[in-house]
Amino acid sequence: MINNSASPINYQLFILPHEAFQICVNFQVQFDVLMYVLIENEGKFSIVSPNLFSHEDIDKGKYTILLSSEIIKFDSVRKNELFDTYPNSLYFQVGAFLDGELSESWLYTLKTSTNPLIIEIWKKIERNVKKLMLRGGYYVFVPNKSKKLVRHLSYTPNVYEKYKQGIICKPDIGKNIVFELGL
Repeated sequence: MINNSASPINYQLFILPHEAFQICVNFQVQFDVLMYVLIENEGKFSIVSPNLFSHEDIDKGKYTILLSSEIIKFDSVRKNELFDTYPNSLYFQVGAFLDGELSESWLYTLKTSTNPLIIEIWKKIERNVKKLMLRGGYYVFVPNKSKKLVRHLSYTPNVYEKYKQGIICKPDIGKNIVFELGL
């Protein structure tokens, strides 16, 4: 029998940056974990206290929220060093929201996570996030407008409303692809 609690979290979704930030603030309180904001610059993370992170920066996205049961002791560190030192953390890479374009976000843990108690908390958080999502849409290859159904495409109701108002939803990586939300 496979122990599902040990499998890593790997969940891609569309969420407005301020929604992701607020959800993590709520989880910080609900699950009694620590929250950090990581800004990546030239392959290094700088750690910012959530209390000092401006509303403007929250709304733009393109940062990573780290939830942890342990105090993170680095000020600036390479990504791999952070992952090696804190393998039992939950990472929420928040996509950019600029100029009417929203990039995909990613909620994940590492395969090297070893603490079963904290992994169970991360799984609860993942389930709570999934409960908020609408699902279904199309992957569109822009050059020829070809579409492919994507049933597992996940997005918040607020993202869907913004999509209907004209924002473009795109993957974090890839220039010729956009998503159409809704079935």
